[in-house]
Amino acid sequence: MTWHRAFQPCFRERQAPYLTALDMWLADDIAGFSWNVLAAAPAVKRISIQGSEPTPLGVAALRSVNAALRNGALQELEEVVLRKCTLGDGDIREFLDALKESGCAKRLTTLAFLSCEVGVEGIRIVADHIGRGVFSALKILD
Repeated sequence: MTWHRAFQPCFRERQAPYLTALDMWLADDIAGFSWNVLAAAPAVKRISIQGSEPTPLGVAALRSVNAALRNGALQELEEVVLRKCTLGDGDIREFLDALKESGCAKRLTTLAFLSCEVGVEGIRIVADHIGRGVFSALKILD
């Protein structure tokens, strides 16, 4: 779905207790949402975030995922797919650390950065986390 501002209060008020996959396309003018949106969907196993082209838009959404993880949400998360996002080294480190600290890293089976702009240091950060056994269930790295 294309994420729309009106979805945020709807998710928080109505909840989505049985939603297992959240595939979002971010329009150019709507980059982020509150982490409470993700907390309102406790059964989510897959999150897919896509921008319209490689831009920093996905970073705001990724920060919401980080906040949700750090606040105890997304405890069923197994797959994260990011498409067309420009991610700085700090963004990648923050995201992977949030996964690790929340305990979700041990359940994560898929981690994908499709058509994302990630620098050499960002790839080293991912490799370091994998090398230290942080993602012990990881089957797909893309």
